[in-house]
Amino acid sequence: MTPPSPTPSRRTVVTAVWAAPTITVLSAAPSFAASGTIAPGASNGIARTRTLNLLLTLTPAPADPLTVADVAALYSAPDTTTTAFAPTGSGTGPGATYLLTATTATTPAPDTITVSGAIRGYGTIPSTVVELVKAGSRDNAFSTALAGSIGGQVFALAVQPNGGIIVGGSLADAQGRDARSVQRLDPSGRPDPAFDVGAFDRVVSCLAIDAAGGILVGGTFTQVGTRATGPLVRFTSDGVLDTDFLAALGAGFASLGGGPIVSVQSLAVQADGKIVVGGVFTHLDGQPSGCVARLHPDGRPDLAFLAEVGVGAEYPGSRAYLPGFIASLDVDAAGRILAAGSFSSFAGDRAVNSLVRLQPDGRRDADFRSAKGPGMFDVIWAVRAQPDGRVLIGGGFRTFDGQAAVGLTRLMPDGTRDADFTAALGTGFDYSSVRAIALQPDGRIIVGGGFSTVSGTTGINQIVRLDPSGTRETIFSVNTGSGFTGTAGVGSGARGVNVIVRQADGRLIVGGVFTAHDGTTGLGKVVRLFG
Repeated sequence: MTPPSPTPSRRTVVTAVWAAPTITVLSAAPSFAASGTIAPGASNGIARTRTLNLLLTLTPAPADPLTVADVAALYSAPDTTTTAFAPTGSGTGPGATYLLTATTATTPAPDTITVSGAIRGYGTIPSTVVELVKAGSRDNAFSTALAGSIGGQVFALAVQPNGGIIVGGSLADAQGRDARSVQRLDPSGRPDPAFDVGAFDRVVSCLAIDAAGGILVGGTFTQVGTRATGPLVRFTSDGVLDTDFLAALGAGFASLGGGPIVSVQSLAVQADGKIVVGGVFTHLDGQPSGCVARLHPDGRPDLAFLAEVGVGAEYPGSRAYLPGFIASLDVDAAGRILAAGSFSSFAGDRAVNSLVRLQPDGRRDADFRSAKGPGMFDVIWAVRAQPDGRVLIGGGFRTFDGQAAVGLTRLMPDGTRDADFTAALGTGFDYSSVRAIALQPDGRIIVGGGFSTVSGTTGINQIVRLDPSGTRETIFSVNTGSGFTGTAGVGSGARGVNVIVRQADGRLIVGGVFTAHDGTTGLGKVVRLFG
């Protein structure tokens, strides 16, 4: 099989040479100001803008603010003019963040414009390609061939280093069989017929690509093809079951004492290659490890980590009929593990509520305050660590720390509520049903779920972008039009957007249970948006 071609990166970063002044490109995007004008649709029907932005970090920060007069930008499209160059006020450290804005009079508006040139005192601007598409609009070049082959819901997505897109959930395969399986798409969205991992007997809930390129798959399944597996397996990058990984798991995951169905709901791969696993289980290979565990890269349980976790996440005294569970995991820049879901105790400590931060060795981080999180039985479905140590959580809650916080909130590095973020978000989400959070390098936040109202504004269907402060970006919501709609034929558990993954080129792959986007039907359960 010929592997999918990689998706090229559209961002260039120049690192410092000695102590010379440097320019770093943070993001290249069409205008995110509401004043941007819409050009006539291009050949693929995508709305285009005549205004572009280039977000730059200048190191060291200028002693005096720079202006347009300090910029000699060059553009690949004729009749393109630099209209603004000003600090954003969001710079940290020794650098300063500047926004370069340009407008083109070229008609029709081109697909892309390449920006280069120089800034006085800082040298050349890294040559950067800017796509002139409205953020949040659908990439119509992405295949919709899965429309007739995926039923149920997409719960998980992962992008391989070569650009292949792994899709998992409660699915039907390309032949329409009820396989509840994993499929692969090439970078253009077409199904890869050579990738066949076999049928799963139950749902696939999560995916991850490990340090060696292997495909980790978790869920409620107990069998793949004719092979008994338990709820976690690994495939090679081409879809061959890794039997050595299965053997290394030993007796595997179990729920002792009359517990529920064992499942793996979340996966995170650490920088050192170790694999963090979250879900519904009480033991791994016979060792207590309540709902969270860690594996060595070859699949062997990390026994020292398990010893620290012990009984882990639970509702004490009610394990058989009301188990705790971990729905989402993330690893922060310091190597600490954030575990979120639904529980009122961790490792016997009742000073937690549905969210815990663990030290790299598995000990609960007592400096992270989570005792007054969401109310009892409320679920945190998504947790994401920001580079600055702050933590985003989304889910089915309406309060945090005794204050209104519907569906989404941000915590400071010590676990206390970020009051400024809460104020910027306002009334939050109508159904308190945030399921997915993705971060952009410039600090913007993509949120998905089953909502239709954000911060009091209706018609924001299942996806929204917030600026770094927590304020809804109206241009992204306008671009998504009616957003994602439709949950026909999938029962009352339907919940809209379940997962958002950002590609290296900044585009967003979105999966869930929707049947339409911006009024266009027949798209299947996976689409790609411009970010």
